[in-house]
Amino acid sequence: MKDNENNADLNQALEQQLSTYFSLYKAEPAFRSNLQKQLVFHSARQSALGSVISKKKLLPDVFYHPRLKWVGGILFFIIVLFSLFAIHPVRAAIERFLDIGYVEGAGFVKVSNTNLLNGPTYSIKPDQTIGIDQVVADPKKTQIWFHSTGKIYSPEGTNGEFLAYLDVNGQKMPLISWGWVNNEQNGMFEFSSLGTTMPMLFILHISPDWSIPIHLIPMGQISAGQSMTIYPDICQTHLDVELCLRAFVLDSTGYHLWLSASSENPIFYLQTLDIHNPLAGEGAILMDFSGHQLDQVYPSQIPIPIVVSPVVSDVPKEVSTTLSFERSTNDNDSLDLLVAGLTGKTPVDELIMCEPGKNPGIGDQFPCEKSMNIAGELIRFHTGEITQNRYGIILTLRSDPIQSTNGLLLTGVDLENINDYSSSTMGTGFDLRTKQLELWFTVDPANTETLYGIRINGAHLTILEPYELTWKTTP
Repeated sequence: MKDNENNADLNQALEQQLSTYFSLYKAEPAFRSNLQKQLVFHSARQSALGSVISKKKLLPDVFYHPRLKWVGGILFFIIVLFSLFAIHPVRAAIERFLDIGYVEGAGFVKVSNTNLLNGPTYSIKPDQTIGIDQVVADPKKTQIWFHSTGKIYSPEGTNGEFLAYLDVNGQKMPLISWGWVNNEQNGMFEFSSLGTTMPMLFILHISPDWSIPIHLIPMGQISAGQSMTIYPDICQTHLDVELCLRAFVLDSTGYHLWLSASSENPIFYLQTLDIHNPLAGEGAILMDFSGHQLDQVYPSQIPIPIVVSPVVSDVPKEVSTTLSFERSTNDNDSLDLLVAGLTGKTPVDELIMCEPGKNPGIGDQFPCEKSMNIAGELIRFHTGEITQNRYGIILTLRSDPIQSTNGLLLTGVDLENINDYSSSTMGTGFDLRTKQLELWFTVDPANTETLYGIRINGAHLTILEPYELTWKTTP
């Protein structure tokens, strides 16, 4: 800076001397004006050149200073590191190579032994919703971040012996610590490690009456855009048979529904959840808010591993199934599930004996009288007929048209063959047009005059009143 000031003073002095020297002599005005312009230009050029030289001198001083050189190197490394992590493929490659990943709230974790929640999970009640935002489980601890909406929730005001605990394979895991922010209605639970096997499914119990299934997957398999909502009361009941939507998962592959049904009807029990309507010939229908019917899809892996096995007993009380549909173009509206018929079973013990007579031929008919009462429906058979199908020569029985009673219609039966003919096969069907029940079984071609018998040990009953469940796609 002092060099620039000295140069400026010297230039001004030189200019003054030259102006004084030439003023002593007579000179043309044009010559004097041109000389003055050249002196001003020369002075400005010297000043700019001095500034550039000063800057060139300053930069080497900065880079050759040891402390400043280390600071610059560290800053450059940090900038490069953050730039790499901002690029997803590069970040993923680094994480795989170092087995280190970052989880918001938990910090850096080891990818290979960390399980995470694949998306938010919501449990909805009429006046309150609990949302599980994130779960991080590693060999040291299990952390669960959650929030509440609707009715004000406060852990300090909960009643009971516990604030929260985990049910892991039937074992109770107590709470270690927790934190809660009242004004933001969110908090965190911390439990001990789930164990070396890292169970993928457990139940989070929150006082006083929340039971929320938690499904974890390995951190390396996390996919974006999945959410699960648990509904406790989206149900409809017909003839003491309740059909409920238990959980709804939204992800990139579509909509996934977990349905369950239970029966308090003594003549109606459920072995499987059969939501196919044999009368209409169709299954469940899912429609979006605009009335567009969504196609059913069949993913290779159902993203709802919460299906509880039926109670092990002769007559299970609750059964469940999962359905998947394509995703609507608008995820912010409601969905409507229509189940046209739900089919259950009732126990039956009826024997039908038929004697075709001597030398029966294809097309021959013979008397085979049988009447039975199944769940209040009177089923009558009068004649049998010898016919032929792909199984060979068969004996076919057709009932009188069946009329529905009390909202139920018998649409099928379970058969048991009591003949000694080892190669005998049998089957049953229901004619939708005539409402007739059809039973058939093969006859022994070597002895067609044999007395044939079948036992009906169960009947299929279809509820005629449709079920309709409606819910929001996002809580």
